[in-house]
Amino acid sequence: MKKSVVYIVLLVLLVAVAAYLYVKDQQGTLDSEYTRFGLGQDQQVDSVLLSSNGNRIKLHRRGGKWYVNEQIYARKKAVQQFFNLLEDIRIEAPAAADKREILVEEIRKHRVSVKIYQNDRLIRDYLVEQSPSRKHHNYMMVRNSSHPYLMSLPGYQGDLADLYRVDVSYWRDRTLFDYSGLDIKAVEVIYPEDTASSFLLTYQEDEFLLKDLARNQWADRFSSNKAARYFSYFGNVRFHSIIMDDSHLRDSLAQSQPFCTIHITDVKGNPRKLSTYRKPATTREDAFGQHPPYDLNFLYGRFEQSEEILLINYTEIDPLLKEINYFRENE
Repeated sequence: MKKSVVYIVLLVLLVAVAAYLYVKDQQGTLDSEYTRFGLGQDQQVDSVLLSSNGNRIKLHRRGGKWYVNEQIYARKKAVQQFFNLLEDIRIEAPAAADKREILVEEIRKHRVSVKIYQNDRLIRDYLVEQSPSRKHHNYMMVRNSSHPYLMSLPGYQGDLADLYRVDVSYWRDRTLFDYSGLDIKAVEVIYPEDTASSFLLTYQEDEFLLKDLARNQWADRFSSNKAARYFSYFGNVRFHSIIMDDSHLRDSLAQSQPFCTIHITDVKGNPRKLSTYRKPATTREDAFGQHPPYDLNFLYGRFEQSEEILLINYTEIDPLLKEINYFRENE
C-alpha cells in the first residue's frame, strides 16, 4: 500500500516537472528574437514609424507631448489606444510549416511596417499583415525573418492592421498651439509687408524683454502685464480644417510672401514656426456692401517642415497677431 502511494506521488511530481519544462520551453520560444512585437508597461518609447503603400507616419514625443510628422500635435486618445494595443497583443501560434512560405510572401507584399524606438535605439521592427484575402486572421513577422505568427487582441474581432493606422488625419489633433505662459521662452512675430510692426518678446531671468526688429533695438519701456498676457494667449489655439490634395494652392503659397510668421521657442529650446497667408475673398462684397480683397473669416497656415495647408479662423488666431505698439500703448 505504501509503495503504491509513493508511486502515485512520484508520478504526480514527474507530471508537474514535465508541465513546468514544457511551459518554460514555450516561453523561451516566445521570447525569441522572432516574437518581439508588443511592449511592456514600463517600456518608455520615444518615437514610432508606421509606413504602408508609400505613406509614412512618424509619432514622436518631445517635452512630454506627442507629435505627428515633427510639427503636428497628436491626439492623446489615439496615442494612448495605440500603446494599449502594444501592451495587449498576444501570440496565438506560429504559422504552420506548410503555410509559412506563402505567408511570408503575402506579408512582405501587403503589410504595415512598424518601427519603435527607445532612447533613439530601435527596439521593435516588424511587419503587420494587411492582406485583403485573409480577413480576421492576423499574422505578424519580425523584419528580415521568415517566422510569421498568428496574433490576436483580446476583445477585438477586426483586422489588427487597421489599428496601425498610416493616416495623418487619424493621428493628428486640431490644436495649432498649446503652451502655458510658463512653457514659452520667446515669441518672434514678423510682418514681411509691415516690418515696423514686427517684434521679438522674450522672458529671461524673471523679466520680459521686447525688441523692435525693424530698428534692431530693445525697447526701454513697455507693459510687462501685456507681455505676460500675450504669452498666455498661446494655450489651446485650434485650426478649422486641413486642405487636402490642392497642389495649385500649395505651389501658390510656396511662391507667396507670408502675411505673418510666428516663431515660438519653448523653455527647452524647441522651435515651432507657423507662416500664415491671406486667403483671397470668395464673395464679391461683404455685409456692408464693401469689396474686401481678402477673406475676413479665414486665413491659411503652414508649419515649417510640413506640407499640410491649414485653414485657420481669424477668431482663433487674432489674439496672437499683435503688433509691437500693442505692448507700448497704455504702459
